[in-house]
Amino acid sequence: GIAAMSDKRMCTALTDEMAMAVFQFLDHVGLCRVQALSSHYRVLGRSGYLWRRLYFAQGGTNDGGAISDWIGEFKRLHPSWDDAIFSPARGVAVASVPGCEQAGPFGGQDAKVFGIGRDRVLVLSGASYGERRGGFRLRQTGSAFVVDLSENEGSRWTQVQLQGDAPPSMHGSYCGICGDGVEGETFVTFGGGNHVGDHSEVHEMDLSTLDNAQPLQWRRQQYPPGPCGRFGGGSVVYKNQLVVFGGRSFADFFNDVWILDRVAKQWRQLPTTGEAPSPRVWTKAVLVQHTMLAYGGAYWAFSQGCHGNDAPGTVWSLSFQDNAWSRLGPPAIPRSVKAPRPRLGPMVAVLGRHLVVSGGVDLPTQQYFSDTWLFDFGTEEWSRADVNEGDDQSLMRSHGAAIPFRHRHSIAVFGGARYFEGQYFHDVVEIKSPADAKLGAESRSEASTDCTQSGGEGADFDFHSAPSMDQPGPRDPSSGEPAPQRRKLSGHRMMRGVIALISRVMPCDRRLRRTMFVS
Repeated sequence: GIAAMSDKRMCTALTDEMAMAVFQFLDHVGLCRVQALSSHYRVLGRSGYLWRRLYFAQGGTNDGGAISDWIGEFKRLHPSWDDAIFSPARGVAVASVPGCEQAGPFGGQDAKVFGIGRDRVLVLSGASYGERRGGFRLRQTGSAFVVDLSENEGSRWTQVQLQGDAPPSMHGSYCGICGDGVEGETFVTFGGGNHVGDHSEVHEMDLSTLDNAQPLQWRRQQYPPGPCGRFGGGSVVYKNQLVVFGGRSFADFFNDVWILDRVAKQWRQLPTTGEAPSPRVWTKAVLVQHTMLAYGGAYWAFSQGCHGNDAPGTVWSLSFQDNAWSRLGPPAIPRSVKAPRPRLGPMVAVLGRHLVVSGGVDLPTQQYFSDTWLFDFGTEEWSRADVNEGDDQSLMRSHGAAIPFRHRHSIAVFGGARYFEGQYFHDVVEIKSPADAKLGAESRSEASTDCTQSGGEGADFDFHSAPSMDQPGPRDPSSGEPAPQRRKLSGHRMMRGVIALISRVMPCDRRLRRTMFVS
């Protein structure tokens, strides 16, 4: 049966009853992975019976109400911020990742970085300006790389050829990887440019040939009129749709929200309620379950009023369930309470229960920051994480691309710039737990695979809260005694065997290596 599951040509060899019997051995990580094997297994893997069983095995309860969406109930049982990967008391360690010299100029201002598997990322190069400081003449190489960070020596870079109708500019564009909830197949980008010129074109790139050493093809998509040309806002992918927030054009600044519906082939503006963030450019947005979080950004003016209605530590939250904006944390933070100063172009990611913010620039003073802050989703409080290992000045930059790696207990920052000083960085800096904290964390599960977007860390497809195989299991509801773990461990070993067989049998295991799993 396992051999049959590992060969696409034999997917029909198993009856549905046999497949379901095998699926009962899997935890929710394995159940999500097996959905990548075939469209038929994707249907079976979403069975309410299987997810109901997992829900109660993980301590879920039912007060008697009718539950129809067991996958949704399981996701609510395991929010993405349930673990504290970083600790303000321990601080963080900062280290440069070797091997970046293989790529040449890849980073600079606003590189695009997306997870495509464990320790693997897709990097689309950033931009720089031709002037000595500041500038108008935007330069972008348009190169792309697949980077493997699992190398003992540091990183391995493989250049990817791009062909077709490329966007006029990727600098400041709104982009993300869209898929069906199991696999990310298409890279989508809208807009881009700078304060001299921008565009409103939509382009897509098919990622299905990414692991076949074939060129990736850009294709321009035709949509009815939507948002005007703009750049420098925030974007996330929610339910296979690109969500666009804020940004600026040559003369205007925006705080509106637009949704690119790729199925209906149309744009629609999202009507929102509540106090919205003021119009801004170079903000960062990340997705946490059904909520978009926005942090940073400013109106491009060299005065104290450029940050609009932001106070120190302001985090904006837009719920896609009721389309309402709100502020996270207390409505006003006293001066005695520590919180990060408002900033433009920070590096932002979600790791565990924290929104992690590093770097950025204060527009009125043109001062660059090197600090790192943690916003706790549980307490809605800020804490500064001091750098106690490595060079704390290595994060003194803005417009870098941050991406989290939960199993590494770290966040990697690709590129960045000091625009006002004419400096552009082509390196990778890793922010991680100190060595003693990392040793203590090695007992955690390494089952989770981060397939998240730059600045974002937890897309709608992530499963950051994968249960650990080493932690105590659920208890029997009737006796209160620990439930037998044999079936779960056997299922975990079985899934590892399935994946090993797949990598040997299938000509290309891209469907597993680029899988985007639901939590």
